[in-house]
Amino acid sequence: MSDQNITDEMIDKVFKSMYTPSLHTFKVAVGRAIKRNYQNINILDIAKKIVGTQSKITATEQEALDYIEKRAQS
Repeated sequence: MSDQNITDEMIDKVFKSMYTPSLHTFKVAVGRAIKRNYQNINILDIAKKIVGTQSKITATEQEALDYIEKRAQS
């Protein structure tokens, strides 16, 4: 069942208004997430699954995945 009151335009507006972190903020967040991995979650696997829902991975997304993989291995 779907809500007929919510339009694609409304959803687009919400997603476009979301904060995009700087490169530094992203790297700090990845480092903290890996260091504090209390529930033993595979962050790289989750990130790949999220990006994999799209038909094409952007260069920025691939760079982010590469960074997560590099940090996860260190």
